[in-house]
Amino acid sequence: MTQRQNVIRSACFAAIATLFSLALACAAPFAALATVAAQGVAAHRLAPREALLTMLLAWLANQAIGYGLLDYPVDATSIGWGIALGLAAFASLAAAQTAMQRITHRWLAMLAGFAAAFIANQAALYLLGLGLPGGEGAFTPAIIAEVLRSNLLGLAMLLVLLGLADAVAARVSARSAAAR
Repeated sequence: MTQRQNVIRSACFAAIATLFSLALACAAPFAALATVAAQGVAAHRLAPREALLTMLLAWLANQAIGYGLLDYPVDATSIGWGIALGLAAFASLAAAQTAMQRITHRWLAMLAGFAAAFIANQAALYLLGLGLPGGEGAFTPAIIAEVLRSNLLGLAMLLVLLGLADAVAARVSARSAAAR
């Protein structure tokens, strides 16, 4: 893939995360997105810089939706949680990449990456939330289960869309090769 295609892929992943933000009132599936971005790096489809760009675009879109469309209050607490979400998103990417480094089987790597991304995301939010108002009530078993469910759904959707994109790219490449 070209660098341009990779940047477009990053933007598409971020757009999908944005749709989740809209559907789930700003609860973007950052662990799922980190897993797919890390898998892209492991498969040499994305440069590490492009994986970071994917997470940054998704976080920025998430914040734009929260403040622009969902009328989140612009106060210290809300901004603090927004920053915490961004830091946790980057922590989830680092964890997924680390977990996937030595695993050669694609699906085992994906499973390990997702588990690491989700745990890192929740741990970072918990630790950062200790210094923010409302942090103590944000980590009930029911809330964590709901976040896990939305991330699993997000991962499944991202993998299906990635498979479709790969199929289309392969078909386009085959047609252009046949036309030469």
